[in-house]
Amino acid sequence: MDMMKKVIIAIILIGLTATTAYAKSAAATAVPKSKNVSIACVGTAVDARENALGVGITAYNKATATAYSTRAAMLHQAYLGSDLAQLRVAVKNSWTNFKLAKKETSKNWKLAKTAAWNKFKTDVKACKAPLGTSDSNNSNSETLGQ
Repeated sequence: MDMMKKVIIAIILIGLTATTAYAKSAAATAVPKSKNVSIACVGTAVDARENALGVGITAYNKATATAYSTRAAMLHQAYLGSDLAQLRVAVKNSWTNFKLAKKETSKNWKLAKTAAWNKFKTDVKACKAPLGTSDSNNSNSETLGQ
């Protein structure tokens, strides 16, 4: 019976120790109520960033689709002719225009993306939120823009 009491007491002590450690851990990670406003501020900054990124990627996608359809139309027109020299010039122009359009599209996306993230960083800094509130560590997973 003494052994049973010792086991029960040990289990109770282990349980109390674990509960105390959990309570301390929860208290350390809890956000004080005064910080709730700054967290909401970060949420507003995230919303603005995501909206700007959405507009930017939509423009990128539309411009990319336009570049492809323009190239297709130019190539189609090039192959309607029968002169080989004119064909070569038209094909070269089609691909040159496509490459320039894609380059411009990529540049515009990168500018939009950078602007959105820079504004976000400025906005979050103004929020004075607790460390770890922002999700900016994930920014490297953005679409690069070929």
